[in-house]
Amino acid sequence: MAFIKLEGYLKKFLDLAPKKDLSPQVYEFIKKTLPYAEFNLKVKNKTIYFYDLNFSTKNEIFLRRNEILSGLKQALGVNAPTNINFQKF
Repeated sequence: MAFIKLEGYLKKFLDLAPKKDLSPQVYEFIKKTLPYAEFNLKVKNKTIYFYDLNFSTKNEIFLRRNEILSGLKQALGVNAPTNINFQKF
């Protein structure tokens, strides 16, 4: 009986397991959306961190932020990033 309660408690920690790196899939999706843009990114904790951007690319990503996030949600489902940040982590 005690093991059943312990199992329920341990299920809470499944979200803490390391997730697979989504950076390559996110990069490919954004590259399709903005084919002329040059950028580097890293996905961490459901946030896309862009770095080494020029101003025009940064503005274009900012203007298309909702389009990018909704497209990623359709492509990646539950694991899709929910935020965009332009500071290097």
